[in-house]
Amino acid sequence: MATETGVPGTLTTGTGIVVIGDESYTMLAGDTQVGTSIALTAARVVTLPKASTVAKGTATRIVVDYVGGVTSTNTLSITPYAGDTINGSTSSVVLNAAYAFQRLRSNGVTGWVKD
Repeated sequence: MATETGVPGTLTTGTGIVVIGDESYTMLAGDTQVGTSIALTAARVVTLPKASTVAKGTATRIVVDYVGGVTSTNTLSITPYAGDTINGSTSSVVLNAAYAFQRLRSNGVTGWVKD
């Protein structure tokens, strides 16, 4: 599945929701959504938690550009934890358009699946 565009929610914080600024971030096992709050000035990275720390198929992780600040130059890459994969690949998923987002589910072992 291709990376989606369009805002899937609102800019709010709560249990498991993390709002980041113009920075990279490493997700914790309890984070369910990470989103940007301002335009990016450089390429940034969100690293997923270790897949084995998240129950198989039950926890969706969403990385989203809330404010339209991601561009083809100032991208937001979603990187698997060291030794994990996304759809069987160790490559990152790159958000490169305003309001882009990606949903992911853990396989409970060493991988993430794009939803």
